[in-house]
Amino acid sequence: MALSHFFGEKSLFDLIVATIAILTGSYTLYKNFIERAKLKAFPADKLELVISIGGGCRKMHLRVNLVNHGAKTGTLHRLEAEIANPQGKRHRFHWILFFEYLPGAVGVRPNCAPYPLSIAAKNSELLMAEFETDVKPPPSWPQGRYSVELIGWVNRRDRRQRPNLKQTFHFDLTQGLSEQLTEHRPTEQAEFIEVPILEWSG
Repeated sequence: MALSHFFGEKSLFDLIVATIAILTGSYTLYKNFIERAKLKAFPADKLELVISIGGGCRKMHLRVNLVNHGAKTGTLHRLEAEIANPQGKRHRFHWILFFEYLPGAVGVRPNCAPYPLSIAAKNSELLMAEFETDVKPPPSWPQGRYSVELIGWVNRRDRRQRPNLKQTFHFDLTQGLSEQLTEHRPTEQAEFIEVPILEWSG
């Protein structure tokens, strides 16, 4: 069927302008009304492994910049981290609280229990979260390369739904840090071991 049936006796220039207008309108409609939230998690340059009072490490502190590239507000309802050690053994760490740095950045303190965190369209939010595993005894921390996969549920209240935020990054542990994290010794307060975050993808 001839295009003239739809557009009448239009010039080529008029047809190009009409096509551009249709495409622009369709794109605007998609971006403003159809596109969902697109949350990405970008970890900071380091994480902190927490040695509890009495020894052993079953907690970590992580700073993550949550960026919403979509046109809808994205609400992070739940966040977990799965850590795989150099031997392939995996432990799941659950988000248990927000934390904040003490004046002078010499330590951290709890801020509050985790709650759903909303990030407006085209916006970002810095999340400072503490994670803990319920495995007993505490995990072993052998020397070598570790993989961490962040797993989040955005605009999904039910954990049984498929997570739709994922980010993977890595860090290394030296023999000295490995021994420090696993030895059991009396301590008066928790200790924090800073570990640089290496390459990440997601």
